[in-house]
Amino acid sequence: MAVSKTAGWGFEALLACQLIVGECPAVSSPRGGGKLDDPMNQVRQIAQKIGTFIGEVVAEYRKTSWPERRELVDSTLVVITFIVLLSAVVLVCDKVIQFVLKVIQA
Repeated sequence: MAVSKTAGWGFEALLACQLIVGECPAVSSPRGGGKLDDPMNQVRQIAQKIGTFIGEVVAEYRKTSWPERRELVDSTLVVITFIVLLSAVVLVCDKVIQFVLKVIQA
């Protein structure tokens, strides 16, 4: 009986001893005896997973939509304008606080 909410969704349990070659008491092999697969088979599996991952990255990269140059320039101008306005507001607040502190101290 599965306890996890992800049971049946393709998630595998990750135990620390799965990466160690040799005995693993927490994981029983389908062959019995608690032995993990041979090291070369593990290397092949890792290489296959890396290949699958890179293939999926390339597929997602092809789906990416990049902004047009005009849209990029407009967005950049909006960001620069906002930064200038925000720095002006911070400058004004700083000068007001500085003036108030001078009045209190005098």
